[in-house]
Parts: sequence; C-alpha cells; structure tokens
Amino acid sequence: TWLLNTTVGVAQLNPLADIKIFPNPTTEQIRWNTQEPLSSVELRTLDNKLVQYAADPGTGIMKLEDTAEGNYLLVVRSESGHVATEQIVVR
Repeated sequence: TWLLNTTVGVAQLNPLADIKIFPNPTTEQIRWNTQEPLSSVELRTLDNKLVQYAADPGTGIMKLEDTAEGNYLLVVRSESGHVATEQIVVR
C-alpha cells in the first residue's frame, strides 16, 4: 500500500494567480507584473464588450487616457492558456 501526499498551491494550478495589477483605482494607465509570458491583455466592460487590447502585453502597461470613468474587467491570458480577470476602476 502506497500513500501519496501532495499539496498543490493556487499558483501551481494557475501561474497567473500571483499577477500584480496596479494602480487600482487608476486614472491614466494600468500596469501588470507577472513572470508568466502573456499572449493578450484586454480591457472589457462589465458586460464583456472589448474596450481596448494591449498590442504588446509584454510591456506591462496599458494607457487609459481616453477611457471613460467606470468599472472594467482586465482580462489577462498567458501563453500557456491560463486566464486571470481583475476588476479595474477608472476615475
């Protein structure tokens, strides 16, 4: 009889679990920081309409000067297929 005891942390299941998104709330830009290579970063309305797409998600920044005040979703996708979604407040 074998007993296997393994512990899997959230970051192991989804490498984007440790992503840092700042500042929030924000006015002019949003930044992100993660060790995971990203394939896309999108700013979406709460009803999932695309507002803005980061052409180069590796830069870690999205300008928001022309974005209306309100609540949005920042949807981050990694090259390995993981997804993280964070609510963003633009003032």
